[in-house]
Amino acid sequence: MLYWAIKTVSFLSRVSAASAWKILFLDNRVKKYIEEEFELANHKSALKRNRQSQLRRERNRTNRSKVKTVVKKIEAAIEVDGSVEKAREALVAAIPVIERAAVKGAFHKRTAARKISRLTKKVGGFANSKESAA
Repeated sequence: MLYWAIKTVSFLSRVSAASAWKILFLDNRVKKYIEEEFELANHKSALKRNRQSQLRRERNRTNRSKVKTVVKKIEAAIEVDGSVEKAREALVAAIPVIERAAVKGAFHKRTAARKISRLTKKVGGFANSKESAA
């Protein structure tokens, strides 16, 4: 994307790529001009669809990031802390986050169910191994 923007600036203003780099980062108006003028969509409905897609993309990125964070917390509770209670608490906190991401469309419902199942199995196996060792 950045390469394309530099080429576009250099083409429009007939300057070298190095000068285009400076223009692109020194002048936000040029950056806005490039973003507004050179969208691929031409129709009003397609422009709206692009805006909607960008909003959904940001929302989905946020939800997927939250899921990754809660999964990492469970794995950290198992591997680093070695605490069954912390792992179970992290699992109980993670399940609604994963389900919410599935409801909002960041994941398919079966993907979410598979994640929950694997995490539950992991925490349960960890708890069983701790209990049998004690």
